Amino acid sequence: MNRGMDRFRTGSDLHTISQLTWLRWLGACIAIVMCLPGCTGSSSAGKKVLKLSPNNGARNTTAHVLITGTTIVAGSTLTVSGNGITIANVHVTPSVDNSDGVEKGSIVADFVIAADADLDGHTVTIAWPGASATVTFTVLPLGSSTVSITKVEPRTVRREQTTQVTITGLGFQAGDVVAVSGTGITVTTDSVTSDVIHATFVVDATASQADRLVTVVRANGLVSNGVDFGVSVPSGIGSASGTIVFTSNLTTMPGGAVSAYPSVYTGLFNSFYSNLTQASVSLMPDSHPRFSPDRTAIVFVRSDNSTGGGSSIYLMDHDGQHVRKVTPVGDHGESFGKYSNWPSFHPDGRHILFTNGAEFSRIAIMDVDGSHARFIYPAANANINVTGPLYSPVGLKIVFSSTQDGPAHIFVVNDDGTNLQRLTNTSDGDRHPAYSYPLGGFITYERDHYDNAGNATRNLYTIGFDGSNNTAITTDGKSFDPGFFHNSDTVSSIVFVSNRSGNDEIYKMNNQGGDVVQMTTLNLSGAALNDPSTTP
Repeated sequence: MNRGMDRFRTGSDLHTISQLTWLRWLGACIAIVMCLPGCTGSSSAGKKVLKLSPNNGARNTTAHVLITGTTIVAGSTLTVSGNGITIANVHVTPSVDNSDGVEKGSIVADFVIAADADLDGHTVTIAWPGASATVTFTVLPLGSSTVSITKVEPRTVRREQTTQVTITGLGFQAGDVVAVSGTGITVTTDSVTSDVIHATFVVDATASQADRLVTVVRANGLVSNGVDFGVSVPSGIGSASGTIVFTSNLTTMPGGAVSAYPSVYTGLFNSFYSNLTQASVSLMPDSHPRFSPDRTAIVFVRSDNSTGGGSSIYLMDHDGQHVRKVTPVGDHGESFGKYSNWPSFHPDGRHILFTNGAEFSRIAIMDVDGSHARFIYPAANANINVTGPLYSPVGLKIVFSSTQDGPAHIFVVNDDGTNLQRLTNTSDGDRHPAYSYPLGGFITYERDHYDNAGNATRNLYTIGFDGSNNTAITTDGKSFDPGFFHNSDTVSSIVFVSNRSGNDEIYKMNNQGGDVVQMTTLNLSGAALNDPSTTP
């Protein structure tokens, strides 16, 4: 069993949460969209489709389209009028609870446009039992200048903040404007060139965290493809700031026999811990817990110790209620094996990053309900093992550990799997990377050194996100599993596990390795702690 599954602990207000009931998650966080010029749709029986993006495509091309609505149901069908458009790769995500008025259903499909397809408007009909709705898709001549977005930076903004956003793409023209679906974000288009648009996003205090799309809209009604975009919150309504989540095979009372399998725990670590009162036992090993950005939920791994084995991603409320297994399902038949591991949230809280594979693994991403799952890195199966992927604070980079160049090293890759960079180069093993928050100016990680007898010493390092200033910040050989303890919006400390006292305990220190504070005093011989982490 790997160390990520066989260590963890607790304290006075600490409570075990991973073996409580299944998670009633927030539902499918699917694209929400407001009606824009050129995308008005008709409907019957109250069914309404608000947007098709892109709503155009040139002859002899394929358009990957997204249709959103409030009442899309399983079994919805999609047809296009006229000649020359073939529909392929259709995936329907049914709407969920729409009491908040947010459009959470979607259909994605490929429109394959023939070289002789009828020009101008084609009626796209989405049909449900007893009802239907329509939008218009326009076919343009071959070689026409279409509007296309390739990148939006940043992909996440915070409530009550003003953010400068850069949209990169093709075919932009003077007069094009940037639009964002949903309510709570005011957009001003500042400047437009043929391939870059600069815009200002002003986010109010009530902006929804549900999925959104950024599009570019032309005065004649043409709408570009949509790019996922999200809103995060500066503070949570779930667990209090300073709450740490971790796993441990703790017992009900200090000094008792430890359990066979670790469970997930939380505890408020603003002061020392003592007076352990209770800890329950998980029926299966749990590991790698991470809070959602708003601290309302925890994602973690539960391993199946029955015949055949495997490991799966689970979600639960911050207090352990409503536990739910999340199964990755791809849009286009991607195959995900029974070994999913190392989950963590995207900063927007709408997506989960994870690894998939047994002996060899790849980085993948999925919506919080498991839909729209896809592999990010490597692009195809390779004989490498990837562990511990985490997003940078704004979600544009992913840091991880991989054995692709021999021993485990720390790597960084763009959020789309491009621009791979190796940050460390050592004969030792470098693992458990984490970005500092909120600025992401450096990464902390664990370096494991084994002597000829196989004995391990573990120390913590920091390194610049560009690979510079690689510095050891512990030298005791007994420090591991680093994360970040967020003291404020501008300051973070490093939280980690060490057995320097003889037993695993959680510690905190500053970014240079000083001001070390022992946060737990559990003194449980044989108990193990792992993966301590928190959120702002």
